Amino acid sequence: MKPTVDLLLPGLFDRLSDWDLSYAEKPEAPFLSTLIRGAARTCIPAAGFERGLWNLLYPNASTCQELPVGRLLSGLQGQVVCRADPVYLRQGISDLVLVEGSQLSLEPDECRLLETLIDEYVQPVGGRFSWHQGAGYLALSDAPPLISTPLSEAAGEGVNHRLPAGAGQRWWSRFLNELQMLLFNSEINALRESRRKLPINSLWLWGGGELPASSMSPHYDGAVTHDNTFAMAMVEASGIPGVADFQTGLAQGCQRLLDIYPGLLDAARYDDYAAWRMHLAHFDQQYLPTLNAALQRGEIGRLSVISGGWRFDIRRFGRYRFWRRPRSLAAFCQ
Repeated sequence: MKPTVDLLLPGLFDRLSDWDLSYAEKPEAPFLSTLIRGAARTCIPAAGFERGLWNLLYPNASTCQELPVGRLLSGLQGQVVCRADPVYLRQGISDLVLVEGSQLSLEPDECRLLETLIDEYVQPVGGRFSWHQGAGYLALSDAPPLISTPLSEAAGEGVNHRLPAGAGQRWWSRFLNELQMLLFNSEINALRESRRKLPINSLWLWGGGELPASSMSPHYDGAVTHDNTFAMAMVEASGIPGVADFQTGLAQGCQRLLDIYPGLLDAARYDDYAAWRMHLAHFDQQYLPTLNAALQRGEIGRLSVISGGWRFDIRRFGRYRFWRRPRSLAAFCQ
């Protein structure tokens, strides 16, 4: 059998319908539109970046309500182990809007101060906080189950309806308030103020689920992460070899290759249409044609583009399905 490539493209459809209505110059990617017009389209259950990546890496263990990212990536032990990402909550019109770490430019000394501050605060109650692979992880020995919203689904959005929910909602709300008060006059924020940076005024807690008992055998034998920190950590934890690019993966004999292309994600998170169009143009004019050329040469048996809860399976002669009418890019997410 010929190799297959699954291309995870977070941020493609997130704000596309709104942008299509709001701007006279429509968001388009002619090459991508042509390819997916001839593809077999399937609705898939996981729409967000983190959920989508988990679903691809572990299809046999993908039904977790709460992603077990904390336990998978941190090595910490506790009743609840979760991601605890430093964020800035800014006042919006009617809600607090979440600004996450990619916009905060944390420096190594700031990360060390944050780790010391939070770890010393939670240790007396049997907790631990660790900064590992560019992210914070929190373990608590006595806490109710966490039902949360992954970071990419909350970034750039109001947080009122995305805070921890479920039976432990009050407990987690009180705990977050304590962390916010701890951060308010902290040494780390004094340092960030002197550097004219936004303060860190909260932690975003998510990914506190239990590892499933079912099989977690990795689905791929190679993965391209494009230096995305979260993707790199997930791929490493899964035991899948990382490769520099899809050509390298094919040359090394990979039969099932995962290509995670996150370039659109940050612009979509923060409604930056100009930056999103720039990244989309690069993807459509430079990156995707190279993949398609490998498909047309027969080096790849199938190319699948996965984004926003949709999967488009593209095969070699799919683009010649001329009877399928041209459609705008926005029409594919409907």
